[in-house]
Amino acid sequence: RRPVTRADATSYGLDLVREDTYTNDVSFSLDQLVSYLLTQTNVIDAIEKGDDNIGTVTRWLEEELGELFLSPRATFPFAGPILYFRK
Repeated sequence: RRPVTRADATSYGLDLVREDTYTNDVSFSLDQLVSYLLTQTNVIDAIEKGDDNIGTVTRWLEEELGELFLSPRATFPFAGPILYFRK
Protein backbone atom coordinates (compact mmCIF):
# COMPACT_ATOMS: atom_id res chain seq x y z
CA ARG A 1 0.00 0.00 0.00
CA ARG A 2 1.06 3.53 -0.65
CA PRO A 3 -0.40 6.96 0.04
CA VAL A 4 -2.83 8.46 -2.47
CA THR A 5 -1.10 10.95 -4.76
CA ARG A 6 -2.55 13.92 -6.63
CA ALA A 7 -2.13 11.89 -9.85
CA ASP A 8 -4.14 9.01 -8.34
CA ALA A 9 -6.93 11.37 -7.35
CA THR A 10 -6.96 13.15 -10.69
CA SER A 11 -7.24 9.83 -12.54
CA TYR A 12 -10.53 9.24 -10.68
CA GLY A 13 -11.81 12.76 -11.31
CA LEU A 14 -11.03 14.00 -7.80
CA ASP A 15 -9.36 17.24 -6.76
CA LEU A 16 -7.37 17.48 -3.56
CA VAL A 17 -8.81 20.54 -1.84
CA ARG A 18 -7.16 20.37 1.57
CA GLU A 19 -4.52 18.52 3.55
CA ASP A 20 -4.28 18.18 7.32
CA THR A 21 -2.54 15.90 9.74
CA TYR A 22 -3.87 14.21 12.82
CA THR A 23 -2.13 13.19 16.00
CA ASN A 24 -3.48 10.87 18.62
CA ASP A 25 -1.62 9.77 21.74
CA VAL A 26 -2.73 6.33 22.90
CA SER A 27 -1.92 4.85 26.29
CA PHE A 28 -1.33 1.08 26.39
CA SER A 29 -0.31 -1.50 28.93
CA LEU A 30 2.16 -4.05 27.56
CA ASP A 31 -0.63 -6.60 27.14
CA GLN A 32 -2.81 -4.07 25.31
CA LEU A 33 0.00 -3.07 22.95
CA VAL A 34 0.79 -6.70 22.16
CA SER A 35 -2.90 -7.40 21.52
CA TYR A 36 -3.09 -4.37 19.23
CA LEU A 37 0.00 -5.38 17.26
CA LEU A 38 -1.36 -8.92 16.83
CA THR A 39 -4.18 -7.36 14.75
CA GLN A 40 -1.74 -5.97 12.17
CA THR A 41 -2.00 -7.60 8.76
CA ASN A 42 1.70 -8.48 8.49
CA VAL A 43 1.51 -10.40 11.78
CA ILE A 44 -1.75 -12.13 10.83
CA ASP A 45 -0.26 -13.03 7.45
CA ALA A 46 2.86 -14.59 8.99
CA ILE A 47 0.73 -16.66 11.38
CA GLU A 48 -1.71 -17.76 8.66
CA LYS A 49 1.16 -18.78 6.36
CA GLY A 50 2.60 -20.87 9.17
CA ASP A 51 5.81 -18.83 9.39
CA ASP A 52 5.13 -18.33 13.10
CA ASN A 53 2.46 -19.26 15.61
CA ILE A 54 0.50 -16.94 17.85
CA GLY A 55 2.34 -18.02 21.00
CA THR A 56 5.77 -17.41 19.50
CA VAL A 57 4.80 -14.01 18.13
CA THR A 58 3.15 -13.00 21.41
CA ARG A 59 6.23 -13.94 23.45
CA TRP A 60 8.56 -12.18 21.00
CA LEU A 61 6.49 -8.98 21.14
CA GLU A 62 6.36 -9.08 24.95
CA GLU A 63 10.14 -9.51 25.17
CA GLU A 64 10.98 -6.84 22.59
CA LEU A 65 8.46 -4.25 23.77
CA GLY A 66 8.79 -4.78 27.52
CA GLU A 67 11.74 -2.42 27.80
CA LEU A 68 9.59 0.45 26.45
CA PHE A 69 7.48 0.28 29.60
CA LEU A 70 9.09 2.07 32.52
CA SER A 71 5.71 1.99 34.26
CA PRO A 72 2.57 -0.15 33.85
CA ARG A 73 1.42 2.04 30.94
CA ALA A 74 3.19 3.88 28.12
CA THR A 75 1.88 6.46 25.68
CA PHE A 76 2.52 6.10 21.96
CA PRO A 77 1.93 8.83 19.38
CA PHE A 78 -0.03 8.00 16.24
CA ALA A 79 -0.10 10.49 13.37
CA GLY A 80 -0.93 10.65 9.71
CA PRO A 81 -2.32 12.67 6.86
CA ILE A 82 -5.94 13.61 6.25
CA LEU A 83 -6.68 14.34 2.61
CA TYR A 84 -9.89 16.06 1.51
CA PHE A 85 -11.04 15.42 -2.04
CA ARG A 86 -13.82 16.93 -4.14
CA LYS A 87 -15.37 15.38 -7.25
